Amino acid sequence: MLLAFSFGQCASAKLETKPPFTVKESKSVKGGISLEAKSIVITLEKTTKDVEFKEVFFGNKRATLKETNNKKEIILIGNFDGSDIDMQLSADSEDQFGNKPRKNTCPFKLHKNEAVISYKINRVLSYYKIKNIQ
Repeated sequence: MLLAFSFGQCASAKLETKPPFTVKESKSVKGGISLEAKSIVITLEKTTKDVEFKEVFFGNKRATLKETNNKKEIILIGNFDGSDIDMQLSADSEDQFGNKPRKNTCPFKLHKNEAVISYKINRVLSYYKIKNIQ
């Protein structure tokens, strides 16, 4: 029941049109045999607001955002390599018994070159869609 509630809550999330930050550049980094996006890098202009960046949704994937600041900009990186998932892998299926299923991704309707980032200001969670990701 709780899973359905959190899934539904995300599906009905309103996208902000005027976030408290400005996106300077956004690009996906591809790799591996399938050449799927392995990470996304978003560069923002420095903001005076106290913004806590949470997650990025890109394609059918979700990743926690890691933030790096310098004097002029904020760089957000989301890695889709599964490194934030703690799973036991083994040839013996009994060793994998305690593994939890991956989280469902939010069902934002995104085109191939779009992403949604979630962020908090004053404990209020908001979402913003980034278009034209290179």
